[in-house]
Amino acid sequence: MNPFVNVKKRSISLPPGCKDLADVLKARARRIAKLDTLIAWRQSATITPVRYERTGLIHVQEHVAEVISALTTQPSLHIRTLDGLRGVTLYCDAGELNVVPLPDTAERTKRIEEFFATRGIKANIDRAVGEDGAGGILRVLIFLLARDVSAVTVLITGLLRAVYDVADEMGLEFTAVAAK
Repeated sequence: MNPFVNVKKRSISLPPGCKDLADVLKARARRIAKLDTLIAWRQSATITPVRYERTGLIHVQEHVAEVISALTTQPSLHIRTLDGLRGVTLYCDAGELNVVPLPDTAERTKRIEEFFATRGIKANIDRAVGEDGAGGILRVLIFLLARDVSAVTVLITGLLRAVYDVADEMGLEFTAVAAK
């Protein structure tokens, strides 16, 4: 017996709504197909970007509120540091609000997972997209969020501070995108 396997925590039970293992595999395939559809749509959509360069995390709430209030137009909001290397994307799809933290290293991806795990949020989509140059695997993680401006603002500002080391008065770029 493998000493690292805790047999008391092992289970053969299936996730809620699944009758057999085939349902589990189909659900995963549907999530991946949804991601592929979203990527294709974002690449083909006629978009109108509006870019704001601001100083400070205090501006996150007003932009999050715009995205949440405009759910019918499938908006997205890209929040990046001015160097473009750190940040997150919020987008709405089929009435659901999702956040995609920017994965630049495998270590950062691990920090992203830990940040959300401590808040009881699991990735809705987890997909390997390449290597980080240091031998680690880069993964895109997409998390489904409640449509609550205050809660999302606290989560995003906390993520930017804890995972991306963004200071409160650091320069940020907010790019709002809405499909026509």
